[in-house]
Amino acid sequence: MRFLVGRAARGALYGLGIGLVVGAVEATAALFSLRLVLTVAERLALFGAGAALYGAAGAAFGLGTALVLAPLLGGGERVRTYRKLTGRDVLAPVLGPVAGLTTSGLAGLVAAPTLVERVRGGSPGTAGLMVALIAGTGAAAGVLAWRELHRVDAGEGRRTRFPHFAGALLAPLLLAVLAFGGDAGPAGEGVDSSRPNVVLITLDTVRANRLGLYGGRGTARTPVLDALGAEGVVFLQAIAPQPETAPSHATMFTGLHPLSHGLTSNAGTLSTAPPTLAEVLGREGYATGAFVSAYALDGRVGVGRGFETYDDDFSNKVRGLGALSLRQLWVKWVFRFGNPAQVSDLERPAPATNARALAWLDRHRGERFFLWVHYFDAHSPYVPHGLPGFEANGTPGSPSVDHVAVLDSRRNEYPQDEVEKLKRLYDEEVTFVDSQVGELLAGLGERGLAEGTLVAVVGDHGESMDDHGIMFSHNGIYDTVVEVPFLLKAPGTLPHRRVDAQVRLVDLMPTLLELTGVRGPERSDGSSLVPLARGAEEGERQALLVGHLQHVGPGLWCGLRSNEWKYIRGPDGTEELYLLRKDPCEQEDVASSQPRAVEAARSGLEAVVGDRCGAAAAESVPSDLDPEVARRLQALGYLQAPTPSGSGPRPDRPRARWVCDEPAPPADALPGAIEGGLPDGEGTGIATP
Repeated sequence: MRFLVGRAARGALYGLGIGLVVGAVEATAALFSLRLVLTVAERLALFGAGAALYGAAGAAFGLGTALVLAPLLGGGERVRTYRKLTGRDVLAPVLGPVAGLTTSGLAGLVAAPTLVERVRGGSPGTAGLMVALIAGTGAAAGVLAWRELHRVDAGEGRRTRFPHFAGALLAPLLLAVLAFGGDAGPAGEGVDSSRPNVVLITLDTVRANRLGLYGGRGTARTPVLDALGAEGVVFLQAIAPQPETAPSHATMFTGLHPLSHGLTSNAGTLSTAPPTLAEVLGREGYATGAFVSAYALDGRVGVGRGFETYDDDFSNKVRGLGALSLRQLWVKWVFRFGNPAQVSDLERPAPATNARALAWLDRHRGERFFLWVHYFDAHSPYVPHGLPGFEANGTPGSPSVDHVAVLDSRRNEYPQDEVEKLKRLYDEEVTFVDSQVGELLAGLGERGLAEGTLVAVVGDHGESMDDHGIMFSHNGIYDTVVEVPFLLKAPGTLPHRRVDAQVRLVDLMPTLLELTGVRGPERSDGSSLVPLARGAEEGERQALLVGHLQHVGPGLWCGLRSNEWKYIRGPDGTEELYLLRKDPCEQEDVASSQPRAVEAARSGLEAVVGDRCGAAAAESVPSDLDPEVARRLQALGYLQAPTPSGSGPRPDRPRARWVCDEPAPPADALPGAIEGGLPDGEGTGIATP
């Protein structure tokens, strides 16, 4: 028994030592390979937790190995007896290969995600070298273990040199982690220089008129986007089809309206039928990578179909080594409670997203690529960043207003001064996002990729700021939430231009495909904006709108919008009509004074959407939605339970509180009525059911 206890203690001690070394090395590698943005305290926590985690694992491994081997290694007479009976070694032929196979298996488990990525990324040669190295380290471990065990079996010693044996098992595992766990990889070859790279940047919840190039009605400062707009094409009336993250992005990537592709809620899933932009470009040889920043675009949604790399790694839930490297799983475990800003259940900040996107560029800078980067920072709740000029917003982590309480107010019971503070917090977030766009564009320039890259910056939806009595959310289909930024910069292809004609996000995919010279799918609800960007005059593009107004009730609100007017119909039959040139803030509903125009608009809308709007569309949120998915979406501000209200339009919307920050149009631009009635649905690009 004393011999057994001694061997167990020695095995645990050796394992602990090796584990501490592995933990320290892993912590160092994680800081570089994952590009973590950490404070000094968080770095210390990372190292401490890494040492503790790997040290404990090493001690347990050493203890277990010693307990298994000690009975065999401790009895020299027994071993010699076995040898006399069999005429051969007993331990070495059995445990030597076991040690080698165990080492290869552990190393392969660690390297599996990177192996898959290399194969999918078109680097089978690199994957083959990795497999060879894993097999080689396993073979080396097996030979070393066989040699040591042979000594005991042959009676040359009563016990093996345990440090060597434990090292034979653990050192190759460490080697595999260091060699394969990082993000570095070889550049590709054979770039088609006739086609540009494509970088798509989507800005979540960025209201167009907060940007300087769109008038800058607020305290936000956006020098990066302003400069980009001064060089490229700015679409001054870009309309999102639905003010929700997942449906709007699905439209960008399919060229289909939400009523066509079927994803009309952040809780839904895009069908596999429509080809996506990533699939189309991928078939043409583009390397495709996506880096999203919020759970609303988690892989379950389906907008990532076609991306070779789809990085939605902001969850602290372990989803298997097939999706995440061991290093990522460990760091997420370390910061599960201590660093929610970096390893969150719901979102990640723009700097972390940028770091991963730029690391991906380093691997694919020699290939033609399509990169999508999504920023979520401007979405509520808002946090201060300590930016110059926004000191009154508070220090990072300590906002100047309890925004959660204000945002939870459903009946407008909040102090107006706190609403103004929230606007300043929002503007600081927009300013921060602008700076992060600058960091990404600077990264392109540093890698020599700026000249050959088409850059598109698009918002998925805007944000209400007490407009129409809606508190800092993107409910409804008013212009405050459907008018979005839309910029294009294509060096040598598109001149600088500011386009006033209405365009739609459904036009994004056809536009990018024309600029890359790639043929798109046969079915599309949009059309290319390249002629408009080059100065051509085109017929009017009407925009079909859908959306929810959760504080009134379930169902989809639908509408039609042109350059001149907007018609809205609620699921309860409520109708509204606004003359946008005269009333850009949609404060004066003229539906009651324009019955013929309303009737024409109603007929036009019904011809386009049929019965796909209204109360029946409440099923756009699946009835069998997973409770965990629902919890996360609710934490992001989605899937709110409707507040009971009376009948009629917007019973909780106080008209006296409406806010308008749009400049008044010239007097000669104000139409007195809608001339010629309203269209019958032609020109919207939406197929009649």
